[in-house]
Amino acid sequence: MNRVAQKTVLITGAANGLGRETAKLLAAEGATVWMTDIDDAAGKEVAAKINGEGGRATYLHHDVAVPEAWESVFGSIREHHSKLDILVNNAGGGTYNDIETVTFAEWRRIMSINLDATFLGTQMAIKWMKETSGGSIVNVSSVVAFIGSPNLAAYCAAKADIHLLSKSAAVYSGQKGL
Repeated sequence: MNRVAQKTVLITGAANGLGRETAKLLAAEGATVWMTDIDDAAGKEVAAKINGEGGRATYLHHDVAVPEAWESVFGSIREHHSKLDILVNNAGGGTYNDIETVTFAEWRRIMSINLDATFLGTQMAIKWMKETSGGSIVNVSSVVAFIGSPNLAAYCAAKADIHLLSKSAAVYSGQKGL
């Protein structure tokens, strides 16, 4: 297939689950993969496995809820690559709390690692991609964005917001010729 051969890809939440499998697949297809997560042991293990199988992967610790951490990650990638071809905003998560008992602090934490992180990554990627004639951004949401769940109020809200943020970013990027 080789549609991603020689492409530079950043995948957040890449130490486990969907992010890990995305990193492995894109590396196997020839992409240079930059993996970030807060689970350093698992992230380093996945990157080592990819490299051991002939792929190209670099792992960086990255708390996606911290704006300065995004600047550091993008700075590290820029040191090695002139272009970011693909951003996969995959990091996220939540806890089981109903709307009546979830604390505001927990609500903000869930919004921060899901919605705010997707905003930060998308914004930074668009700025870089404007300089280099485009690229692709994949924002991972969830079916709960559309159906809701009685014990995942904050997570459902964040994932629904990611859906509309992605639409807005796509319309904006299209108008800018990206």
